[in-house]
Amino acid sequence: MKLIRKLIVFLVSLLMTFILVFGILFVLTYDDSKNPYDKTKEYNDIVNIIGKSTYDSIEDIKLNNYKEDKNNITLSITDDDLNHYVYKMIKENVNKNYLETEDYIIKKGSTTLQSIYFSIIDSNIHLSVRIDNGIYKTIVMLTGEINIENRYLNIKLKATNLGKIPAPLEVMKAFLATANLNYGNTIQFDVDNLIFKINLEEVFKKDNDSFMSILLNSADIKSVTSDKKIDIILDTKDIFLKEQVIPSCSKGNLDEQKENAKIEAMANSFNYSIDISEESLNYLIVDNLGDSLNKFNKEFKIGDKNFKLKIKDNEVFYDIKESKIYSNIYLNDASIPLVITIEPIYNMESDYITSISFDVKEVKLGNVISNNIDLFDIDDIPSADLGLENVNIKEIKLNKETNSITINGIYEL
Repeated sequence: MKLIRKLIVFLVSLLMTFILVFGILFVLTYDDSKNPYDKTKEYNDIVNIIGKSTYDSIEDIKLNNYKEDKNNITLSITDDDLNHYVYKMIKENVNKNYLETEDYIIKKGSTTLQSIYFSIIDSNIHLSVRIDNGIYKTIVMLTGEINIENRYLNIKLKATNLGKIPAPLEVMKAFLATANLNYGNTIQFDVDNLIFKINLEEVFKKDNDSFMSILLNSADIKSVTSDKKIDIILDTKDIFLKEQVIPSCSKGNLDEQKENAKIEAMANSFNYSIDISEESLNYLIVDNLGDSLNKFNKEFKIGDKNFKLKIKDNEVFYDIKESKIYSNIYLNDASIPLVITIEPIYNMESDYITSISFDVKEVKLGNVISNNIDLFDIDDIPSADLGLENVNIKEIKLNKETNSITINGIYEL
């Protein structure tokens, strides 16, 4: 009887201990809190933040006369702004009814991912993930660090809590792997490495001009995290610079040269030849590049801010020796020196040059080589636009020693 009594006491004690431990774990891990995101509140859209920050930064750059330590574009994004952006991405790419008719992001079997919410406290970023597994509700809290790599804002999650107690990262990995979250091109989640990635180029391109993505790709970027916000800083000191001096072009005695070339052609079986100086050539180019230049002169909006991008008509010069075009691009009147390395291509038809194409080899914005060469394509110049009336052009020679060109052809009455 004593043995049975001891066994019963042991089993009751074991049961009570199990109940106590389970109860403590349940209390420590249970969480039925609601998503703190308030969709009725007025938030700053990321595109408006980018627009205002870029606009104000450009004004400061000009005001400070392009000083290196004042030459940057700073985007300040609060955790409220970030959560609003995540909310919009969830509605656009995961669950259009999120926080409308459904208070969850996604369901997988009996498990529901109810919300994802960021908070920035004392320079640390925290991600709270609310989960309902069908039996009880809990919250997984992850602490992470922020960095920028390959034009992505990365939030790498490290420490994990399940409710109020530490939990292995593998628990979170296992759940998120089954959730298979995808927010389109803008936001991805690397489950294996627990990295929340925001594609800054996609953010910049959204609802604005592609030139802003050029700035993003040309500038060095860093992030600074402080209480309640992240500062994304684009170092533009090698992009926005004082305008470079563009050599002036002059018609010179071109009309006289053309008249003499015509007279010589008529006395020489209509074989036409003329040497044109670099200055006169640039006069012809600038005089006939209106359409090509106009494609850079545009207005666009980022959020609710207006921007103007332009190249001035008289600020284009082709250097024959270097085979480079020099100019300045102005973004809201802030100058970006532009150098385009080109190779002329002569398009022929029946032994005559009908037009000149330009193969863009390199684009330099300020002191930075840009990868966005396509944006700087130069329209073909028809040979008729070179201003040599009644001349069928057979050959164009670049004389790099004398910085001039020789045009040979047949003159027609």
